Amino acid sequence: FDLPLSFEDSGPAVPIFFLLSPGVDPAADVRTLGKHLGKTEDLGKFIGVSLGEGQEPVAEKALDHMYVEGGWVMLENIELVAAWLPKLLEK
Repeated sequence: FDLPLSFEDSGPAVPIFFLLSPGVDPAADVRTLGKHLGKTEDLGKFIGVSLGEGQEPVAEKALDHMYVEGGWVMLENIELVAAWLPKLLEK
């Protein structure tokens, strides 16, 4: 899997989705790519949100903020909030 190449094919309306096997976590690879592109938490250009347990409003706020700031939001465990996905499509 070549994350930088996949990134070239992505965009604001074309996100990257990861379908994971047990024990696989792409977060470190995403953060490494983000560091090379200036999209880090330290620079205020990266927010990771682990969904579930009522985190949908946190995710929406992060998406709205990064839309304005030009940053990235990594939504993890999105399968836990299937009912929220239509609202995500509006973003």
